Amino acid sequence: EEKHASRQVTVPAVMLEKVMALAGSEMKRLYAVGSENGGDGDAFVREEREAMDVVLQALDGEHMS
Repeated sequence: EEKHASRQVTVPAVMLEKVMALAGSEMKRLYAVGSENGGDGDAFVREEREAMDVVLQALDGEHMS
């Protein structure tokens, strides 16, 4: 987290709005997929998030070398 706290980027507001809208749509899509056939949408989204965290950790480790 300390390494993440020191990162700074500049993103135009209009692009950030687009990214956030896409992220919101993707979260809704993941929830819908996870809820199909009586599944637990919240658990599915949580599992997807955990998988992304693993990928981010691997990428951070790759950049540290």
